[in-house]
Amino acid sequence: MLKIGYMNPTSSPTRTEFNYIWMVFKCFYEDHGKYPDQVEWKEPIYKWNEVSIDNIVDELQDCDIVLFTSYVWNYKINKRIVDRLDDKIVTVLGGPQQNEEIIKDYDYLADPLAPGELFIQFFIDMYIEGKVEPNGIPFYHNSNLKLPYDFGTTNVYKRCDAYFKKTHEYFNNNLDLFERILVIYETTRGCPFQCVYCEWGGGTGTKVLKKSYDVIKDELEYLGSFENVHLDLCDANTGMFKERDREIMSLMRENGLQIGDSLSILKTLKLEQKQEMLDWMIENDITRRVISVSLQSISKQARDIAKRKDLDYDDLLKLMDHITVKWNNFENKELYIDLELIMAMPGSTLEDFYEEFKLYYRLGYWSDGRYPYMVLPATEANKDEYQEQYKIKTSKILSHFDTNYSRKWDFIEINPLYDDNHYEYDTFVECFSYSFDDYIEMFIMNKITPLIGSSWIKDYITYENVPRVAKEVWNVLQEDHMFLVYKDLVKDIFTDTEARSIDIFQNVVFEERNIEKIFKNIVFNNEKQIKERLDELCKNI
Repeated sequence: MLKIGYMNPTSSPTRTEFNYIWMVFKCFYEDHGKYPDQVEWKEPIYKWNEVSIDNIVDELQDCDIVLFTSYVWNYKINKRIVDRLDDKIVTVLGGPQQNEEIIKDYDYLADPLAPGELFIQFFIDMYIEGKVEPNGIPFYHNSNLKLPYDFGTTNVYKRCDAYFKKTHEYFNNNLDLFERILVIYETTRGCPFQCVYCEWGGGTGTKVLKKSYDVIKDELEYLGSFENVHLDLCDANTGMFKERDREIMSLMRENGLQIGDSLSILKTLKLEQKQEMLDWMIENDITRRVISVSLQSISKQARDIAKRKDLDYDDLLKLMDHITVKWNNFENKELYIDLELIMAMPGSTLEDFYEEFKLYYRLGYWSDGRYPYMVLPATEANKDEYQEQYKIKTSKILSHFDTNYSRKWDFIEINPLYDDNHYEYDTFVECFSYSFDDYIEMFIMNKITPLIGSSWIKDYITYENVPRVAKEVWNVLQEDHMFLVYKDLVKDIFTDTEARSIDIFQNVVFEERNIEKIFKNIVFNNEKQIKERLDELCKNI
């Protein structure tokens, strides 16, 4: 009997992990593999807030094959596991986080952007038959062999009922720690768009595959029978199939299910359709927390360079006005809007950065600022030719970007497995459209973006002047000695050859000091000077 293990460490020990991909692989092979009776699928770990490396290795030592799913948040944990496994255990790597340094530790490799089901089917068949031929495996790493496959033809949750019930019981019994129970759910796979920074949807520029309505209905009825379950919707195209998507979300509501994190309406390219879909989702409480309206950058040039397809800027403003007028910024809802702006996209400028303050003003919601530009391995943005074309320079950094990061980490003993809770990736810090000094200014001003609209500074801003007010705040800070000290420390973060945190200072003198809090405190310490300058600025505008 061939015994197969599966590893997909969750992004934080307080995030639920039902190992949906394991369920998919297991059910797909049972339906399409040649030797399902010869394979034992070992149940994967889900208590990621409790296990140690020793526990994990002990669990896997009787496996013949271990499948690893690699993401930016778990590839280091995966490496610690694979380094401890016996050499006789065959290791297989899948998932989008793959580069030369990562893949060298594994025996076999799946295409980082491809669906894994066919790869697993062919690989297991060949292994049992005694000879694995990578050239004959669909979606093998760097292979051109691709085949059509059945997607979503069965209710994998119900078929893995015993495992699902066990995991749900554990998470539900420890709900105070996990805060909410998220179950990965997808109704489509693939994405027809080709955004250069994206690896989502089973590969970019691919046909969208749709799960059958009957399977969706069966799955939602099953998932709805469990307490406190929210869906982590992984569709890349919510809203693309308007009537179908609305029918599916109605089924979610009928079964007492909400989308528990953010719901993006990325792929509705017409303003009227996006407004209509947005209104319907809000009216019917489809999502619990966030509606994501993506722009990425105010700069059309930046969006074009990123091959980003969505509303143009004027239509985005109309959508924001629709939200503020019709929904009064969700005054009677728990919802908030995430603009999904990416900081320092190639093609954007420092002037564009300050103009983006108008978006926050217009929406009336001052979020935590723009997202850093994550350069993920399996994307066009990571290719040398792309970076050379746009004169891009990158820096390796550490950041905690996970939207499900639990503040309970501040109050509980962190599993040593997650001691380093920052994720490592490259980010752009210079290109043809902005300098490194411009980037440092954007980075620091992004940290204090919420203060522009939520502190005493808000008394000075209007829609038209908010870019100039924000810039004047920067000018005043430049005259503060301690600000300049911290500014130089920020520069050190992005010029060091070792990855450094963009959340806390790791300098010996200022170690563990929160960067955002430091710059916010400097603003408050300079309140008198800033007010004097803003009084003068606003008088002369």
